Amino acid sequence: MSAISSSVAPFRSGIQRGLILSGMFLCFAMCAQSQEGGQGQGAAILLPDGPGKAIVQSKCVVCHDLERVTRPTGATREEWQDSINYMISQGAQLTKEQVAIVVD
Repeated sequence: MSAISSSVAPFRSGIQRGLILSGMFLCFAMCAQSQEGGQGQGAAILLPDGPGKAIVQSKCVVCHDLERVTRPTGATREEWQDSINYMISQGAQLTKEQVAIVVD
């Protein structure tokens, strides 16, 4: 019985070491990702001044945080139009005039 117990101990400590190293790697990866683009956790996201700023602040952040709203997606104007139309179909409250301003 003791021979089995002693042969399992190194295996168990190897698993524990692997789990600890994996956890540390994930922590480092998450910290690096949160600081990507110079906007780490807690950094204020500022919208550029313009006619769409007040609309985004009052309408878009009802459902989305500013990080999501300002994240680059590579979407074309038409794709943004489609996305906003979909959001309106889901309950977003924007007028046609406001949509045009935000999309532009």
